[in-house]
Amino acid sequence: MTPHMGHSLAGIVDDYKRRSGLSDAAIATKIGMSRMNLNLWRRQIRALPTHDNLVAVAQVTGTSYRVVLDAALADCGYLATPPSGDEVSLDGIVAVSRILSGLLGRALTPSEASQLKTAWRAGSPRTLDSIAEALDPQEGTSR
Repeated sequence: MTPHMGHSLAGIVDDYKRRSGLSDAAIATKIGMSRMNLNLWRRQIRALPTHDNLVAVAQVTGTSYRVVLDAALADCGYLATPPSGDEVSLDGIVAVSRILSGLLGRALTPSEASQLKTAWRAGSPRTLDSIAEALDPQEGTSR
């Protein structure tokens, strides 16, 4: 996951611009749009961008498609609040389980996978810290 981002599509692109050092024109070209349309995103998105544009933003910026889609939906008024960026999606928890499997050198047992899923469901907000605390409640008391 990338360091998170603004809570808007423009914020995602601007964060990528800071990290990459690319110009607006170069980023727009990579996404497959004009620099003028990219600048319009910064002012106000009036309609949901095309699926192809959202996929391109996700790929170019290294951001999950779900985060890009949520940001675009919030920008257009389809979501009441923008996504927090720090929350772990279900796709993210699947990635965490793969990382844990790699660290353990084996697949998670059904019991371990169930505990991870339960911890993800229990977290509010669903951050890595809240998931870790749900997995080991004593860890949260030592902070």
